[in-house]
Amino acid sequence: MYILCMDLLLRHYQSKKFKVGKTTAICEIQLYEYDYLIHFISDFTFDYLKYENKTQLAIHHGFTINLNNGDIQTYYQLSNYAVSEKTFSKSKNNRKKNNFNSIYNLIENAIYRGEKRRGYWGVRYGKSIDKLINILIGKLKPHIESDYIRNKEYDSKYTINPIFDLFVDFHLSKKKIKPHDSVYHTIQQEYPKPKWLKENENKFLPAVLDSYGIKSKYLIGEINKKTELDINLHTVSYVCKLFGDGYVDYLRRMDWFDLVSHGIDVRKKYHTLRNDVEKNCMVKLVNDWNINQTIVHIDNLIDIVVKTLTLRDFLEEKGLKLKFNATTFNDVELLLNKWENLKNYFKKGYKIRYTFPEDMIQNVESDIFIGQEKFTVKILKTQEDFFTEGFVMKNCMSKQFNKGIVFLYISMKNKKTRINLEYKNGILITSFGKANTPVDKGFVDAINTLNKRVLNFVDYKWEKEKYDFIEK
Repeated sequence: MYILCMDLLLRHYQSKKFKVGKTTAICEIQLYEYDYLIHFISDFTFDYLKYENKTQLAIHHGFTINLNNGDIQTYYQLSNYAVSEKTFSKSKNNRKKNNFNSIYNLIENAIYRGEKRRGYWGVRYGKSIDKLINILIGKLKPHIESDYIRNKEYDSKYTINPIFDLFVDFHLSKKKIKPHDSVYHTIQQEYPKPKWLKENENKFLPAVLDSYGIKSKYLIGEINKKTELDINLHTVSYVCKLFGDGYVDYLRRMDWFDLVSHGIDVRKKYHTLRNDVEKNCMVKLVNDWNINQTIVHIDNLIDIVVKTLTLRDFLEEKGLKLKFNATTFNDVELLLNKWENLKNYFKKGYKIRYTFPEDMIQNVESDIFIGQEKFTVKILKTQEDFFTEGFVMKNCMSKQFNKGIVFLYISMKNKKTRINLEYKNGILITSFGKANTPVDKGFVDAINTLNKRVLNFVDYKWEKEKYDFIEK
């Protein structure tokens, strides 16, 4: 009834029918104007088969723009309707005000993609979206005070997408908030409270940084330089808190931008490194990660740092004193691995290992000499042995501990080269180098010698046992 009083600015209706399953997809988009309000509605319904029963999915989006005060409210409702007695109905609703993450999701899902992949609805749908964009530009631009923004060509000059950039520009103009170059990214994560805006002359970025206690000319200048990066201000805050009051001096020594791009939300958990030694290690770690991240295939170093330092908090509550001394990505992975094992130890109250007959250990683990070359041999016995071997060798050895009751796992090393060997019933089953590469030919004679040794103990048995119990 409310909508009937509005002027219809745009309507697009479309349906698609599919022979397979006799299903239908329907979309309807409407844009209305009433007094000082712009109201958008989209409805998408999709039939689909679930366990051979037809079910209908209905997705409703909407936004209302207040042209007077710049407020943008979003609405979202998803419903699964039961078509038969064998399926169930369920729904969820969501309403937000000036939440630009919700605004972005609405624009992407309800407008550009039509709740499907781009291009799903075809050319006619695309032309209607172009009309929608032009109407919104025509309605909102006159309410933007800045001549520079008012003359902006949104179809060719935008950061996120034309509609989202337009909404941000319009909203900030009406609220008289001064933006920064990368505001289209940061407004999706943070929206400064009135208190901080008032104390920072209504400047968006200084207000947010001030709320975190990390406002500085250095950060404001550096973040403004990186308009192409989606810098996560939560993560920026976490990194600064790692280094304490002198964070600027440490940030200047490392390339921290990739570290805080698309970062995890860590605002509820902070850590501070204890001294200059730990802080210098962190600088080296970040620089090593920047150089080698394409090699190690890890997107988020901060995630690992948070897990590692959170583990330290847990373990130090148990009475341990631990140092953060990782300077390379390999170091921090190994440190995380060790501390995870310690946490498991405290949770269980004991460690687990395999016990082998002493004469078998002495014989099998004796050094092997081939000419002038020395080969050291180690039977993997404890969980720590397996975890460390898997980490160093970049293979799945860390997951093989439980199979150690049946198989015999051995590490052999010559100078800096290392291989792993797997035996069953005295017979060598597999052998491989680092990252499961083929074994170096220089190990052949040493492996033959080891094979003979292991055969001598084919009838030996070993047991799994608990040890190093924690007294409670």
